Amino acid sequence: MEYIVAAGYTALFSLIIWKWKWFQDNSVSKGVFISLFVLKVVAGISAGYLYLHYYAGGDTHLFFKDSKVITASMYQNAGDFFSMLTGTADEKIFMDVYGKMDGWSNQDVVYNDNKTIIRLHAIIGLVSFGFYEVHVVFFAFLSMLGLMGIYKITRILTDQHPMLLLGAVFMAPGVIFWCSMASKESLLIFTMGMFIYHCIRLLTISKSIGNMIGMFLAGFLFIHIKAYMLLLITPCLLAFTWVHVSNQKYSLIKYSFIYLVFAAMFFNAAYFLNGFDPVDVLVMKRLKFETFASASPQNFGSYIELPEFSSAWGDIMTVSPIAAFSVFTRPYFWESTNVLVILAGLENLLLFIVIAIGFRFLKWDRMAKNKNLLLFCMSFVLSVFILIGLTSPVMGAIVRYKSVVLPFLLLIPLLIGNSYHKKSF
Repeated sequence: MEYIVAAGYTALFSLIIWKWKWFQDNSVSKGVFISLFVLKVVAGISAGYLYLHYYAGGDTHLFFKDSKVITASMYQNAGDFFSMLTGTADEKIFMDVYGKMDGWSNQDVVYNDNKTIIRLHAIIGLVSFGFYEVHVVFFAFLSMLGLMGIYKITRILTDQHPMLLLGAVFMAPGVIFWCSMASKESLLIFTMGMFIYHCIRLLTISKSIGNMIGMFLAGFLFIHIKAYMLLLITPCLLAFTWVHVSNQKYSLIKYSFIYLVFAAMFFNAAYFLNGFDPVDVLVMKRLKFETFASASPQNFGSYIELPEFSSAWGDIMTVSPIAAFSVFTRPYFWESTNVLVILAGLENLLLFIVIAIGFRFLKWDRMAKNKNLLLFCMSFVLSVFILIGLTSPVMGAIVRYKSVVLPFLLLIPLLIGNSYHKKSF
């Protein structure tokens, strides 16, 4: 029965894609976007089953299970349901009445809200008949919206061939797999795509109220999913804006200056944040991940050794390149311990080939034309890779966390290579 309901919702969202102007592109058929969506649904459902097999369900099933407690309250006391959605309820009393939610209170040292995704699950639960597969369809559609936002921005900022841009944004195996699950990654790619889309539209096309509202709403949602990702993308957007409004002059110097300012703020934040030190949080995050991995060897057979570091700024700066390189290259397909990590190793091999092809056809005039978007992609990918490499010594976590920036990584070889599409936008 669950597959029939999921198929029905897949057909409904496919019809929305067919009719909605958001998915309109003069060079790409609507059928292509529908095919990509169906592929994401299949991948998301498959990922859910693999998580059941290898990780006893993992967070994707944990959040779904917790959400059922909130959804069920709707049919007993609608006021309790809406108070949990809005955050006005006494959570302890609610769980005493309706049941415990194991994933509700996140104990991470970094603000990384589980409640937002559980609330979203609870809303979907009102129309999903309690089927996990239906939730996957909704999350896959949200992911499609975000990826479409990224794709539309590339169509504005570069004249590269639309099908190549489409492949870079949508077709990385990690994006198809991890960003189609009923997971934070799918919601994060939606938020990221909407945020970047409205920011770039405000800067390049229209300073409309709609774009401003879209940017602020996406930023607000960013804070309630993974706030640190908003912090990582902010310097990229500031540098992009500075370069854009200054006729693209001295682009590399401007990006470097912005990042030097942010690095100085990061390492000195404790002096003006009443003792709160993000450097100590970074170190604690790494220690917590290692402790968790050591305590759960059956689930973390893909543990890898990463360079140790202290809270000294010189120490972090020294190990950051090694950390980023580890995220970029690991896992190697020959060191994998399960099918998920094997597939991730093969994906890395594919990424190497694609990037090598891009540098094989490198054109300096293309780099000059696309330098602002190119620097944005490079700086954002590098920032995320450094953070992952410093905090996550587990290959399974690495391949999942980095999936949200794979579209930007795959755009890099396109932005430095031959132009296949002569139309300007």
